[in-house]
Amino acid sequence: QRDFAPEEGLMSKRPKLRPEASDISNQKVFDKIMKGESTDFNDISNTSKIKPPKPITEMTVAEVRKWQDESVAAGSKSSSVGRYQIIRDTMDDLIAKGAIDEDDIFNEETQNKAFQSLLDRRRYSESARKIKLTKDKAKKKEIAEDLQNRLAMEFASVPVATSISAGTFGKDRKGNPIPKVDLKPGDTFYKDPSDPNLNKALHEYDDFLKVLTGEL
Repeated sequence: QRDFAPEEGLMSKRPKLRPEASDISNQKVFDKIMKGESTDFNDISNTSKIKPPKPITEMTVAEVRKWQDESVAAGSKSSSVGRYQIIRDTMDDLIAKGAIDEDDIFNEETQNKAFQSLLDRRRYSESARKIKLTKDKAKKKEIAEDLQNRLAMEFASVPVATSISAGTFGKDRKGNPIPKVDLKPGDTFYKDPSDPNLNKALHEYDDFLKVLTGEL
């Protein structure tokens, strides 16, 4: 995931995603997403100024959420935690919609549930089915580009597939984030010239697109 406003971002062995944790049918897509994110369920942002009191997989969601606030207050640029590098705002959304509960232990199972919810809000399954069923190459690419852009909204390492006009960090009427600067294909959705090292796209945008369309 990414760093929103002053914060957002994903990064780390490669444990396999449990089948029930995600309906990503294409393992290559999952591998692509996670290549730039993390493979460690205990991962925290490398900008963190303080460490959690114990491994985050042994903490409740509420405890992790409290520590995120403390970390940012201590000067950390990002509050991202876990294999899917979930930030504070995203954690709050996941709790509010019931994807995870504050009393849940923030372990592998809970983090996988969160990941599935993040995919759902970017309509991954719906778009993946359309891509698979569409025969027209131009239409297939168009659907895949839209999906890639939506995945880029969730994961900073995923590059946008098309140019996107700038706004200010925030959300549009549909609840989608708005980029801070004009984006070109290959940019991270969370590009910020004031801190270019905070978020980076870690894939070639056309290669990622080919994975989504099944060409790779």
